[in-house]
Amino acid sequence: MARTLHQNRERNFPNIKNPNAMKKLIISLALTAFATAAMAQTPRDARQEARQERIEQITQQMQAALATQNFMFIPSQMNLAFRGPIQLNTLSYSPFLDVLPTYLSVNLPYSLQNTPPTSRVFDLYMPSVPYTYSVKQGTGSNTYYVSIRLTSVSNSNVMFMPLETKSMNMSIHMNIDVVSGYTIMTIIPDFAAPITYNGTATAN
Repeated sequence: MARTLHQNRERNFPNIKNPNAMKKLIISLALTAFATAAMAQTPRDARQEARQERIEQITQQMQAALATQNFMFIPSQMNLAFRGPIQLNTLSYSPFLDVLPTYLSVNLPYSLQNTPPTSRVFDLYMPSVPYTYSVKQGTGSNTYYVSIRLTSVSNSNVMFMPLETKSMNMSIHMNIDVVSGYTIMTIIPDFAAPITYNGTATAN
């Protein structure tokens, strides 16, 4: 009976006494398990890798655009003192601020008191105005700080400027997240109330 059991064990596991065969079996099983685990992780890892590559590409594009003064800001909301945020999706035109290497192209609403922003009477409209420009990166963050200074802006360009004021200076400050593009921009005229816009910056 014992011999029969021994013969059956040898018949079912003929190479159990062979160390090399056992080693090959263990290695084969380990490789199979590893390949199965790798195959199970590949789709997720591939998506994460592709996402990271897209983020790096977008970041590099925005960094280059800020360095070369070649980007556009599209506001979705404006914030007025004593009134709060106003959505800009009801405008009859598309507001923007286009930063180009030698000039700004600007068409933004600037509402005074209770005048709705759809009124173009108080628009900040500057087809092409020269400017000075500086940009710096926030410490350890994706935020970049852009400062723009406009000098001697004519009242023919800035519609909210009083007629008796022939020209004025103004500053524009922008906080830009180079990954998401989310931007907060504040325009500070020398002789008028500042106004803040929220929106998105994209590379031209």
